[in-house]
Amino acid sequence: MPHGKDPWVGCSESAGGQAYGPFSTTCRDNLTYKSYVDCVETKWFLGEYRNRAWWLCSSLQAAGKFKVAELKRPKHPR
Repeated sequence: MPHGKDPWVGCSESAGGQAYGPFSTTCRDNLTYKSYVDCVETKWFLGEYRNRAWWLCSSLQAAGKFKVAELKRPKHPR
């Protein structure tokens, strides 16, 4: 379903979904995660089933959707 300017939020399960299908690299989520572990813990906290959280977060990881903190270097090296 549409969310803001994004065409949908969620994952395409047309290839079989979490039961027996491959990961979906078209996944989108309205939350931002730092890592796979952060994603799974958040999904569990929000009440998602373990297998579904694993599949969703694995799909987000396969799509490269995790935000990595930018490394800030000092202006003057020592």
